[in-house]
Amino acid sequence: MLRWNGRVPRHIVDSALHEMFLPDLLHQPGGVVPIGSDGADPAEAPRHHVELPPFRLSRTPVTDRQYLTFLILAGGPCPDHWATDTDLWERDADRPVVNVSFHDARRYCAWLDRLLHDRKLLTETEHVTLPSEAEWECAAGNGRGDRHPWGEHTDPARCNIRASGVGKLTPVGTFSPAGDNAAGCTDLIGNVWEWTRSAWGPSYRAPEHGYPYVADDGRENPDLPGVRRVIRGGAFYYATECANTYTRNRVLAEERHPGGGFRVAVTKRHRDD
Repeated sequence: MLRWNGRVPRHIVDSALHEMFLPDLLHQPGGVVPIGSDGADPAEAPRHHVELPPFRLSRTPVTDRQYLTFLILAGGPCPDHWATDTDLWERDADRPVVNVSFHDARRYCAWLDRLLHDRKLLTETEHVTLPSEAEWECAAGNGRGDRHPWGEHTDPARCNIRASGVGKLTPVGTFSPAGDNAAGCTDLIGNVWEWTRSAWGPSYRAPEHGYPYVADDGRENPDLPGVRRVIRGGAFYYATECANTYTRNRVLAEERHPGGGFRVAVTKRHRDD
């Protein structure tokens, strides 16, 4: 751990151990929900309906302190910027963890799954995973296909995107409750883009797993090799037209990015999980 190099102050490490910073998991009703768009990007078309069971989604993206708790208890490499951002732990509020790959995020999910099962906080049929892109879009669009968690109109005062003028990560919840979805999840649009477990395919341009969304066509297999994974929500540097509930972007699973984070979901076990 970076503690021995003085990068993570001892009191931060101690608090992460004693307070066990864990995500708040909020109920999302699921149902028959619209996803996609009939706009200019064919990768997002057609707009169509999918049926999703109820699930839970973390209120915020996973934060630095939550990720630190995981690393202390489970071990593993720290995000690269922790070694250079010397005032990271002296700020007033917690920011989303970034510079984590798809594989890093999955490892966090597996650890949290074991912890919550050990504490009898999950049933035998539930598990912690990354949300599918359909689950993510269902939550961000309030199950109605809303363009943003707060409604149809773009509003840079409700999220951290390029037009907001911040130009860097903000503490989770900075734009809450104005930017929250109906269930209370914050930062679904802007701040950091978020990994989903859904596969895009190996090519950057043409998705192998396009729309209509079919959950059992293999795209939800987290172990597919050599594929890009769908990311959602936009980040602090995203243009307004890309910061919405339906834009599909894609990143190689092993890539770590200073604008990329994740949040966790609790779902019923799928046969590919």
